[in-house]
Amino acid sequence: MKGKFIKKVLALILVIVLAFSCAGGVVATGKGVNEKQAEAALLAASETSTTAWFLEKLASGAVGAVGGKAMNAVLGSIFGSSDSVDRFLTEINAVKEEIQNLRGELTEMSSLLIGKMNYGELKKDLDDFAVYINQFAGVYNDLCFMQELSKNDVELTEIFAYDIYFGDDKNLWINGKTLYNATIELGNRLVLVLQGGYNIFGTYDKMEKYKNHWEHHGYADRKEFREKIIKIYSQLSTMCESACAIIRDTHSGNSAQERATREKAIARLNQLKTNAQMVKEMNERCAVIEHPDFRIYRDTNTGTNLYTFYTIVRDAKMTNIDFSIKLVEYYHPEYDEYFKSHVFLRADSYGEDPIRYMSSMTNTDNPVLPPNLVFNYTYNLNNFTVEKRVTAHYNYHMFSYQPDVGDLTKIYNDYKSENPGKDITLYDIFFGKENGNFTNKTGRYGPMLGKGAWFATRVYFYEFVKLGETKWFGNFVTDTGEEKVQY
Repeated sequence: MKGKFIKKVLALILVIVLAFSCAGGVVATGKGVNEKQAEAALLAASETSTTAWFLEKLASGAVGAVGGKAMNAVLGSIFGSSDSVDRFLTEINAVKEEIQNLRGELTEMSSLLIGKMNYGELKKDLDDFAVYINQFAGVYNDLCFMQELSKNDVELTEIFAYDIYFGDDKNLWINGKTLYNATIELGNRLVLVLQGGYNIFGTYDKMEKYKNHWEHHGYADRKEFREKIIKIYSQLSTMCESACAIIRDTHSGNSAQERATREKAIARLNQLKTNAQMVKEMNERCAVIEHPDFRIYRDTNTGTNLYTFYTIVRDAKMTNIDFSIKLVEYYHPEYDEYFKSHVFLRADSYGEDPIRYMSSMTNTDNPVLPPNLVFNYTYNLNNFTVEKRVTAHYNYHMFSYQPDVGDLTKIYNDYKSENPGKDITLYDIFFGKENGNFTNKTGRYGPMLGKGAWFATRVYFYEFVKLGETKWFGNFVTDTGEEKVQY
């Protein structure tokens, strides 16, 4: 019996994930590393986070002397090399049309909450932000046009800088505010905790839980939303920093008026850098953290995470209990209400010999329950707690760290109710690329597990059939969502 496989059974091991953390790479400069090399290294490290690079530059205070320079040279004082400037302009221009449609996208996103539960103020927060951010779309395009028109023209660059700084061109105002004031307000708005308890990125992330059952399906949308918003902010902040630097450098006289204008421009420039630093820190805190080794399943009706699984699925393998190991009886008050009896726990935790326990994909610290014990077994089914009163007629009864029957039937029934009339299988739900996209362990002749396989749950029984012969029994869920007991 030792090493016996239960054929066509999937052992999905459920883990409780308490916290995840993610740290980004850091590029440092030092002896032997010149500015150009450091810039190249920073660009290389930022390939997957263009907007993080924008914010790093805007917050760094790198704006040098720009008097008498055309637009591209001014931008170079912020972003560095001409290649870096080209990268900035390419990224900023690439999303012009998308930004025009941003309000519609956010309104469509908020409509997902219609008929859902527990969303509180989320819909209002997202709808309000959709109206707010839409005001920036026209000015964003105007700034792109100004950058292109003045890229090699010193005179036009200075005219545009004056229009932005002094607010002479009302077409560059946003909701009655100059571009400088609107930029500062936008930065403050991005870090603001809204009525629903999140900033705008957290609000979008929470909303996305009402859209996708599997967390990894939302990574791209969440990143794209951040990219668009940060690009709007970066465009405005870049042009305002450029305008402040030009005013600073073109008012270099010693008269009281010149000094006052220059000092005010410096103060505004510093305020923009401080604002960008604040947004940068928020953007780092709110980065989308991916979990490539896990699959997180959500309830899209309540917008909550339900289950976290490892991505690799294998055959469930059982081994015999070693009956040469001493059993230690230990009373545990946690189980008193359910079992009304002493239960067997792993005694090695208490300085005693270890007791008998099942060895599956992972060992379990759950007790192996003695035979003929009456107990209550509860599990979750479609958001309701189901309680069964069970007598352990088998010789031993134990629980592993795998999912409950109710966990798997909940997932199956979610898909079934959302796809009426379609053939739905747990195999497709877990292994389909458009669904869970779990990793099917590959054997010598291809995928080890095929359609029709059963899914093991956390309930197991160990029975003595006759002298020298034992069997493992398991509580399984079939490919079509039915509960079965099988050995």
